[in-house]
Amino acid sequence: MKHSIIAITGTIGSGKSQVARVLRSLGYNTVDCDVLSRQVASDSQVLQQICQLLGQESVQNGQLNRSFVRQTIFQNDDLRLAYNNLFFGKIKQLLLQTAQQTDGVLFVEIPLMDAFEFSWDEVWLVQTDRAVQVDRASKRDNVSAQNILAILSKQSVFANPTLVINNNGTLEELASNVQQAICQSKALAC
Repeated sequence: MKHSIIAITGTIGSGKSQVARVLRSLGYNTVDCDVLSRQVASDSQVLQQICQLLGQESVQNGQLNRSFVRQTIFQNDDLRLAYNNLFFGKIKQLLLQTAQQTDGVLFVEIPLMDAFEFSWDEVWLVQTDRAVQVDRASKRDNVSAQNILAILSKQSVFANPTLVINNNGTLEELASNVQQAICQSKALAC
C-alpha cells in the first residue's frame, strides 16, 4: 500500500493530541505513540525488565506505575535512556505494522523525535508558549508545575520541522492552523 507518514511532535502540553483530534475529524488516520507505549508496557517481559531497571515500585498489580516511572526517569538521564531503549524498538515495530495497514496518510503523535530512527515524510511541530504548556499539562495530569517544568527541561524540540503549528489560542484557532498546515503540506492535497 502507498502511504505517507507524518509526525506530529512537540513537548508536553503543546497540543499534539488536539492536533490529532482535528485531523481525525477531517477523516485522517492517526496513531498515538503514547498508546503504542501502553501496549508495549502491558507486555509481561517488558514489565519484568522495567522492574529490574527501576525496582518493584515501577510495576504494581501487574501494571506499569506510570507516575512513578515518569518521576524516576526524568530525574536520572541514565535511567531515562535505559528505560526508553526498552520501549522504542517495540514501538517502532508496532508503528511500522500500522503504517503498512494504512492506505494514504498516517499521522503519528510522537513526543520524542530522537526516540528511534524513522523515515518521516514530514514533521509537524506543535508550539505553545511555556506558561500555557505548564498550565495545560499540570491540570491534565494533576501534577505540580514543577513536575511539568522538570519534564520540559529534559525534552528537546525538533530542530528542523517541515511545518510549525502554533497552539496558543482557542480550539477554533487551532483547527484553522491545522487546516493551513494541510494546505502547506507537500504530502497532502488541500
